[in-house]
Amino acid sequence: MFFDVILIAGIVTIIFIMLFLFRKKKEQSSIFLLTIFFVVFVSLVNFYANVHNVKYLIRITGFIIEGAGYLLAPLFYFYTLSLFKTIKLSRINTIAHFFPFLLNIICITIPLMVSNFYDGNTSEYLKFIKSIWEELFVLESFYFLIYILKAFQKLQKHQKIVKSYYSNLDMKNFSWAKQMLICLIAYQVINIGLSTYILTIGPLGFDEDYILAINSSLIIFYLGYHGLFQSSIFIPSYLIDNKELTLDTNSKLTEKPKKEIFTQSEIIEIKNRLKDVLEYQKLYLNDSLTLADLASKISITDKKLSIFINQHLQTSFYELINYHRIEAFKKRITSNSDKNFTLWGVASECGFKSKTSFHRIFKKQIGLTPLQYQKNQSHIKE
Repeated sequence: MFFDVILIAGIVTIIFIMLFLFRKKKEQSSIFLLTIFFVVFVSLVNFYANVHNVKYLIRITGFIIEGAGYLLAPLFYFYTLSLFKTIKLSRINTIAHFFPFLLNIICITIPLMVSNFYDGNTSEYLKFIKSIWEELFVLESFYFLIYILKAFQKLQKHQKIVKSYYSNLDMKNFSWAKQMLICLIAYQVINIGLSTYILTIGPLGFDEDYILAINSSLIIFYLGYHGLFQSSIFIPSYLIDNKELTLDTNSKLTEKPKKEIFTQSEIIEIKNRLKDVLEYQKLYLNDSLTLADLASKISITDKKLSIFINQHLQTSFYELINYHRIEAFKKRITSNSDKNFTLWGVASECGFKSKTSFHRIFKKQIGLTPLQYQKNQSHIKE
Protein backbone atom coordinates (compact mmCIF):
# COMPACT_ATOMS: atom_id res chain seq x y z
CA MET A 1 0.00 0.00 0.00
CA PHE A 2 2.80 2.41 0.96
CA PHE A 3 4.63 1.73 -2.32
CA ASP A 4 1.44 2.31 -4.29
CA VAL A 5 0.95 5.70 -2.61
CA ILE A 6 4.53 6.77 -3.47
CA LEU A 7 4.17 5.53 -7.04
CA ILE A 8 0.82 7.20 -7.64
CA ALA A 9 2.07 10.44 -6.05
CA GLY A 10 5.09 10.34 -8.38
CA ILE A 11 2.91 9.69 -11.45
CA VAL A 12 0.44 12.47 -10.58
CA THR A 13 3.30 14.91 -9.88
CA ILE A 14 4.86 14.17 -13.27
CA ILE A 15 1.53 14.75 -15.04
CA PHE A 16 1.21 18.22 -13.49
CA ILE A 17 4.86 19.02 -14.24
CA MET A 18 4.50 17.95 -17.89
CA LEU A 19 1.37 20.09 -18.28
CA PHE A 20 3.25 23.06 -16.83
CA LEU A 21 6.26 22.50 -19.09
CA PHE A 22 4.02 22.09 -22.14
CA ARG A 23 2.47 25.51 -21.52
CA LYS A 24 5.77 27.16 -20.60
CA LYS A 25 7.90 29.16 -23.02
CA LYS A 26 9.57 26.57 -25.23
CA GLU A 27 13.22 26.97 -24.29
CA GLN A 28 15.31 24.03 -25.42
CA SER A 29 16.11 23.10 -21.81
CA SER A 30 12.36 22.89 -21.08
CA ILE A 31 11.86 20.56 -24.05
CA PHE A 32 14.63 18.25 -22.82
CA LEU A 33 13.12 18.34 -19.33
CA LEU A 34 9.65 17.55 -20.70
CA THR A 35 11.07 14.54 -22.57
CA ILE A 36 12.87 13.32 -19.43
CA PHE A 37 9.70 13.56 -17.37
CA PHE A 38 7.74 11.71 -20.05
CA VAL A 39 10.22 8.80 -20.06
CA VAL A 40 10.19 8.61 -16.25
CA PHE A 41 6.38 8.83 -16.29
CA VAL A 42 6.20 5.83 -18.64
CA SER A 43 8.71 3.97 -16.45
CA LEU A 44 6.64 4.47 -13.29
CA VAL A 45 3.42 3.51 -15.08
CA ASN A 46 5.15 0.37 -16.37
CA PHE A 47 6.32 -0.52 -12.87
CA TYR A 48 2.80 0.01 -11.48
CA ALA A 49 1.39 -2.15 -14.29
CA ASN A 50 3.86 -4.95 -13.51
CA VAL A 51 3.06 -4.85 -9.78
CA HIS A 52 -0.68 -5.13 -10.47
CA ASN A 53 -0.35 -7.32 -13.60
CA VAL A 54 -2.09 -4.86 -15.93
CA LYS A 55 -1.01 -6.56 -19.16
CA TYR A 56 -2.19 -3.97 -21.69
CA LEU A 57 -0.25 -1.23 -19.84
CA ILE A 58 2.84 -3.43 -19.69
CA ARG A 59 2.69 -3.88 -23.46
CA ILE A 60 2.06 -0.20 -24.21
CA THR A 61 4.83 1.13 -21.97
CA GLY A 62 7.33 -1.66 -22.62
CA PHE A 63 8.56 -0.11 -25.85
CA ILE A 64 10.16 2.81 -23.98
CA ILE A 65 10.91 1.29 -20.58
CA GLU A 66 13.23 -1.45 -21.83
CA GLY A 67 16.64 0.19 -21.98
CA ALA A 68 15.31 3.54 -20.76
CA GLY A 69 18.73 4.27 -19.25
CA TYR A 70 20.20 4.46 -22.76
CA LEU A 71 17.66 7.18 -23.56
CA LEU A 72 17.71 9.10 -20.27
CA ALA A 73 21.52 9.24 -20.08
CA PRO A 74 22.04 11.49 -23.15
CA LEU A 75 18.82 13.39 -22.35
CA PHE A 76 20.14 14.43 -18.92
CA TYR A 77 23.52 15.24 -20.47
CA PHE A 78 22.04 17.47 -23.17
CA TYR A 79 19.59 19.01 -20.70
CA THR A 80 22.57 20.14 -18.58
CA LEU A 81 24.33 21.57 -21.65
CA SER A 82 21.14 23.30 -22.85
CA LEU A 83 21.12 25.41 -19.67
CA PHE A 84 24.11 27.24 -21.15
CA LYS A 85 23.93 26.91 -24.93
CA THR A 86 21.72 25.77 -27.80
CA ILE A 87 22.18 22.12 -28.76
CA LYS A 88 22.18 21.46 -32.51
CA LEU A 89 20.04 18.33 -32.62
CA SER A 90 20.48 17.82 -36.36
CA ARG A 91 24.21 17.14 -36.05
CA ILE A 92 25.20 13.51 -36.55
CA ASN A 93 27.46 13.55 -33.47
CA THR A 94 24.44 14.61 -31.37
CA ILE A 95 22.17 11.95 -32.84
CA ALA A 96 24.91 9.34 -32.32
CA HIS A 97 24.42 9.60 -28.55
CA PHE A 98 21.02 7.92 -28.99
CA PHE A 99 22.28 4.99 -31.12
CA PRO A 100 22.65 2.63 -28.10
CA PHE A 101 18.97 3.18 -27.28
CA LEU A 102 17.95 2.42 -30.88
CA LEU A 103 20.18 -0.67 -30.86
CA ASN A 104 18.55 -1.81 -27.62
CA ILE A 105 15.09 -1.40 -29.21
CA ILE A 106 16.08 -3.51 -32.23
CA CYS A 107 17.95 -6.24 -30.36
CA ILE A 108 15.94 -6.53 -27.13
CA THR A 109 12.75 -4.46 -26.92
CA ILE A 110 11.10 -5.54 -30.18
CA PRO A 111 11.86 -9.28 -29.72
CA LEU A 112 10.47 -9.11 -26.15
CA MET A 113 7.30 -7.33 -27.27
CA VAL A 114 6.74 -9.83 -30.08
CA SER A 115 7.17 -12.64 -27.57
CA ASN A 116 4.66 -11.02 -25.18
CA PHE A 117 2.06 -10.62 -27.92
CA TYR A 118 2.41 -14.32 -28.73
CA ASP A 119 1.69 -15.36 -25.13
CA GLY A 120 5.30 -15.59 -24.06
CA ASN A 121 6.62 -17.99 -26.72
CA THR A 122 10.35 -17.59 -26.21
CA SER A 123 13.08 -18.25 -28.76
CA GLU A 124 16.56 -19.46 -27.86
CA TYR A 125 17.79 -15.92 -28.47
CA LEU A 126 15.40 -14.47 -25.87
CA LYS A 127 16.25 -17.23 -23.42
CA PHE A 128 19.87 -16.16 -23.70
CA ILE A 129 18.95 -12.47 -23.25
CA LYS A 130 16.94 -13.29 -20.11
CA SER A 131 19.80 -15.38 -18.73
CA ILE A 132 22.11 -12.34 -18.78
CA TRP A 133 19.43 -9.81 -17.80
CA GLU A 134 21.18 -8.57 -14.65
CA GLU A 135 24.48 -8.19 -16.53
CA LEU A 136 22.71 -6.11 -19.18
CA PHE A 137 21.13 -3.97 -16.46
CA VAL A 138 24.56 -3.34 -14.88
CA LEU A 139 25.92 -2.34 -18.30
CA GLU A 140 23.02 0.07 -18.79
CA SER A 141 23.58 1.54 -15.31
CA PHE A 142 27.29 2.10 -15.98
CA TYR A 143 26.41 3.75 -19.30
CA PHE A 144 24.01 6.09 -17.48
CA LEU A 145 26.59 6.82 -14.76
CA ILE A 146 29.27 7.78 -17.30
CA TYR A 147 26.93 10.31 -18.92
CA ILE A 148 25.94 11.85 -15.59
CA LEU A 149 29.60 12.19 -14.60
CA LYS A 150 30.29 13.89 -17.95
CA ALA A 151 27.32 16.22 -17.36
CA PHE A 152 28.65 17.02 -13.87
CA GLN A 153 32.06 17.90 -15.31
CA LYS A 154 30.49 20.15 -17.97
CA LEU A 155 28.32 21.87 -15.35
CA GLN A 156 31.34 22.70 -13.21
CA LYS A 157 33.22 24.17 -16.16
CA HIS A 158 30.25 26.18 -17.45
CA GLN A 159 29.52 27.57 -13.99
CA LYS A 160 33.04 29.00 -13.99
CA ILE A 161 32.63 30.34 -17.53
CA VAL A 162 29.49 32.24 -16.47
CA LYS A 163 31.78 34.42 -14.31
CA SER A 164 33.50 35.57 -17.51
CA TYR A 165 30.27 37.13 -18.76
CA TYR A 166 27.95 38.07 -15.86
CA SER A 167 28.59 40.33 -12.86
CA ASN A 168 25.74 38.95 -10.73
CA LEU A 169 25.15 35.21 -10.35
CA ASP A 170 22.20 35.14 -7.94
CA MET A 171 20.04 33.10 -10.37
CA LYS A 172 22.93 31.61 -12.32
CA ASN A 173 24.73 29.38 -9.82
CA PHE A 174 22.83 26.18 -10.77
CA SER A 175 23.56 24.64 -7.38
CA TRP A 176 20.26 22.75 -7.66
CA ALA A 177 21.42 21.23 -10.98
CA LYS A 178 24.63 20.04 -9.34
CA GLN A 179 22.59 18.49 -6.52
CA MET A 180 20.32 16.84 -9.10
CA LEU A 181 23.30 15.23 -10.83
CA ILE A 182 24.69 14.06 -7.48
CA CYS A 183 21.29 12.45 -6.74
CA LEU A 184 21.38 10.70 -10.12
CA ILE A 185 24.92 9.46 -9.47
CA ALA A 186 23.78 8.06 -6.10
CA TYR A 187 20.75 6.49 -7.82
CA GLN A 188 22.94 4.67 -10.32
CA VAL A 189 25.38 3.54 -7.63
CA ILE A 190 22.40 1.96 -5.81
CA ASN A 191 21.32 0.32 -9.09
CA ILE A 192 24.77 -1.13 -9.69
CA GLY A 193 25.12 -2.20 -6.05
CA LEU A 194 21.81 -4.08 -6.01
CA SER A 195 22.51 -5.81 -9.32
CA THR A 196 26.05 -6.75 -8.25
CA TYR A 197 24.65 -8.24 -5.02
CA ILE A 198 22.14 -10.33 -7.00
CA LEU A 199 24.84 -11.53 -9.42
CA THR A 200 27.42 -12.44 -6.77
CA ILE A 201 25.36 -13.48 -3.72
CA GLY A 202 21.82 -14.18 -4.84
CA PRO A 203 18.29 -12.76 -4.95
CA LEU A 204 17.20 -10.14 -2.44
CA GLY A 205 14.37 -10.85 -0.05
CA PHE A 206 12.27 -8.25 -1.87
CA ASP A 207 11.83 -6.80 -5.34
CA GLU A 208 14.66 -4.28 -5.83
CA ASP A 209 12.50 -2.41 -8.33
CA TYR A 210 10.53 -1.00 -5.39
CA ILE A 211 13.61 0.85 -4.14
CA LEU A 212 14.40 2.15 -7.62
CA ALA A 213 10.82 3.30 -8.18
CA ILE A 214 10.74 5.18 -4.86
CA ASN A 215 14.13 6.79 -5.62
CA SER A 216 12.82 7.83 -9.04
CA SER A 217 9.76 9.45 -7.45
CA LEU A 218 11.87 11.36 -4.91
CA ILE A 219 14.22 12.66 -7.61
CA ILE A 220 11.18 13.74 -9.64
CA PHE A 221 9.81 15.73 -6.69
CA TYR A 222 13.17 17.48 -6.30
CA LEU A 223 13.77 18.12 -9.99
CA GLY A 224 10.19 19.26 -10.48
CA TYR A 225 10.41 21.80 -7.66
CA HIS A 226 13.71 23.37 -8.72
CA GLY A 227 14.03 22.75 -12.44
CA LEU A 228 10.72 24.16 -13.65
CA PHE A 229 11.61 27.78 -12.95
CA GLN A 230 15.21 27.69 -14.15
CA SER A 231 15.84 29.68 -17.30
CA SER A 232 18.72 29.03 -19.63
CA ILE A 233 21.74 31.29 -19.17
CA PHE A 234 23.30 32.57 -22.38
CA ILE A 235 27.06 32.19 -22.66
CA PRO A 236 28.75 33.35 -25.89
CA SER A 237 29.95 30.50 -28.09
CA TYR A 238 33.55 31.75 -28.06
CA LEU A 239 33.65 31.00 -24.31
CA ILE A 240 31.77 27.68 -24.49
CA ASP A 241 33.81 26.39 -27.42
CA ASN A 242 37.19 27.65 -26.19
CA LYS A 243 39.33 24.51 -25.99
CA GLU A 244 42.03 26.46 -24.15
CA LEU A 245 39.84 26.90 -21.05
CA THR A 246 40.44 24.25 -18.40
CA LEU A 247 39.66 23.67 -14.72
CA ASP A 248 42.75 23.52 -12.54
CA THR A 249 43.13 21.41 -9.38
CA ASN A 250 41.32 24.10 -7.36
CA SER A 251 38.36 24.11 -9.79
CA LYS A 252 39.44 27.54 -11.02
CA LEU A 253 39.00 28.35 -14.69
CA THR A 254 42.32 29.02 -16.39
CA GLU A 255 43.34 29.65 -19.97
CA LYS A 256 46.45 28.20 -21.55
CA PRO A 257 48.98 30.87 -22.50
CA LYS A 258 48.63 32.05 -26.06
CA LYS A 259 50.29 34.56 -28.36
CA GLU A 260 49.91 38.19 -27.25
CA ILE A 261 47.19 39.93 -29.30
CA PHE A 262 47.57 43.41 -27.76
CA THR A 263 50.36 45.90 -28.35
CA GLN A 264 51.82 47.72 -25.35
CA SER A 265 50.02 50.92 -26.31
CA GLU A 266 46.70 49.02 -26.61
CA ILE A 267 47.18 47.53 -23.14
CA ILE A 268 47.69 51.00 -21.63
CA GLU A 269 44.73 52.42 -23.60
CA ILE A 270 42.32 49.65 -22.54
CA LYS A 271 43.39 49.95 -18.90
CA ASN A 272 42.73 53.70 -19.01
CA ARG A 273 39.30 53.17 -20.58
CA LEU A 274 38.40 50.58 -17.95
CA LYS A 275 39.52 52.96 -15.20
CA ASP A 276 37.32 55.69 -16.65
CA VAL A 277 34.11 53.63 -16.94
CA LEU A 278 34.58 51.82 -13.62
CA GLU A 279 36.07 54.44 -11.30
CA TYR A 280 34.50 57.61 -12.73
CA GLN A 281 31.38 56.53 -14.64
CA LYS A 282 30.79 53.76 -12.05
CA LEU A 283 29.33 51.32 -14.52
CA TYR A 284 29.45 48.61 -11.84
CA LEU A 285 26.39 50.18 -10.17
CA ASN A 286 24.32 48.54 -12.92
CA ASP A 287 23.31 45.27 -11.23
CA SER A 288 22.66 43.63 -14.63
CA LEU A 289 26.02 44.59 -16.12
CA THR A 290 27.44 42.02 -18.55
CA LEU A 291 30.75 41.65 -20.32
CA ALA A 292 29.10 42.81 -23.56
CA ASP A 293 27.84 46.01 -21.86
CA LEU A 294 31.30 46.87 -20.57
CA ALA A 295 32.95 46.03 -23.90
CA SER A 296 30.53 48.31 -25.73
CA LYS A 297 31.38 51.20 -23.41
CA ILE A 298 35.11 50.98 -24.12
CA SER A 299 34.69 50.23 -27.86
CA ILE A 300 36.11 46.71 -27.92
CA THR A 301 34.61 43.29 -28.66
CA ASP A 302 33.50 41.23 -25.67
CA LYS A 303 35.77 38.41 -26.82
CA LYS A 304 38.84 40.67 -26.76
CA LEU A 305 37.83 42.17 -23.44
CA SER A 306 37.46 38.71 -21.90
CA ILE A 307 40.98 37.80 -23.05
CA PHE A 308 42.34 41.13 -21.78
CA ILE A 309 40.80 40.75 -18.31
CA ASN A 310 42.10 37.19 -17.97
CA GLN A 311 45.60 37.83 -19.31
CA HIS A 312 46.43 41.37 -18.21
CA LEU A 313 44.34 41.87 -15.08
CA GLN A 314 44.71 38.24 -13.92
CA THR A 315 41.07 38.02 -12.87
CA SER A 316 37.59 37.32 -14.24
CA PHE A 317 34.93 39.82 -15.29
CA TYR A 318 32.79 38.75 -12.31
CA GLU A 319 35.61 39.32 -9.81
CA LEU A 320 36.66 42.63 -11.42
CA ILE A 321 33.18 44.18 -11.21
CA ASN A 322 32.50 42.91 -7.71
CA TYR A 323 35.87 44.22 -6.51
CA HIS A 324 34.71 47.73 -7.46
CA ARG A 325 31.30 47.13 -5.85
CA ILE A 326 32.94 46.10 -2.58
CA GLU A 327 35.24 49.14 -2.68
CA ALA A 328 32.22 51.41 -3.25
CA PHE A 329 30.42 49.75 -0.32
CA LYS A 330 33.42 50.29 1.98
CA LYS A 331 33.63 53.99 1.08
CA ARG A 332 29.94 54.55 1.71
CA ILE A 333 29.75 52.91 5.13
CA THR A 334 32.93 54.65 6.35
CA SER A 335 31.72 58.06 5.18
CA ASN A 336 28.60 57.88 7.41
CA SER A 337 26.56 59.25 4.50
CA ASP A 338 24.14 56.30 4.60
CA LYS A 339 23.18 56.15 8.28
CA ASN A 340 19.53 55.52 7.42
CA PHE A 341 20.39 52.52 5.24
CA THR A 342 20.93 48.94 6.36
CA LEU A 343 24.16 47.25 5.27
CA TRP A 344 22.24 45.33 2.61
CA GLY A 345 20.55 48.56 1.51
CA VAL A 346 23.96 50.12 0.86
CA ALA A 347 25.18 46.95 -0.90
CA SER A 348 22.18 46.90 -3.24
CA GLU A 349 22.89 50.55 -4.08
CA CYS A 350 26.41 49.46 -5.04
CA GLY A 351 25.19 46.94 -7.64
CA PHE A 352 24.59 43.70 -5.72
CA LYS A 353 21.44 41.70 -6.43
CA SER A 354 21.71 38.96 -3.83
CA LYS A 355 22.31 39.42 -0.10
CA THR A 356 23.86 35.95 0.14
CA SER A 357 26.24 36.62 -2.76
CA PHE A 358 27.21 39.99 -1.29
CA HIS A 359 28.13 38.47 2.09
CA ARG A 360 30.09 35.65 0.44
CA ILE A 361 32.03 37.99 -1.88
CA PHE A 362 32.74 40.52 0.89
CA LYS A 363 34.06 37.83 3.27
CA LYS A 364 36.25 36.35 0.53
CA GLN A 365 37.68 39.74 -0.51
CA ILE A 366 38.05 41.45 2.90
CA GLY A 367 38.28 38.50 5.30
CA LEU A 368 35.50 39.89 7.52
CA THR A 369 31.72 39.99 7.38
CA PRO A 370 30.21 43.39 6.43
CA LEU A 371 29.05 43.90 10.04
CA GLN A 372 32.49 43.06 11.46
CA TYR A 373 34.09 45.49 9.00
CA GLN A 374 31.66 48.26 9.98
CA LYS A 375 32.38 47.73 13.70
CA ASN A 376 36.14 47.78 13.06
CA GLN A 377 35.82 51.08 11.22
CA SER A 378 33.80 52.53 14.11
CA HIS A 379 36.54 51.56 16.59
CA ILE A 380 39.23 53.12 14.38
CA LYS A 381 37.34 56.44 14.30
CA GLU A 382 36.98 56.42 18.08
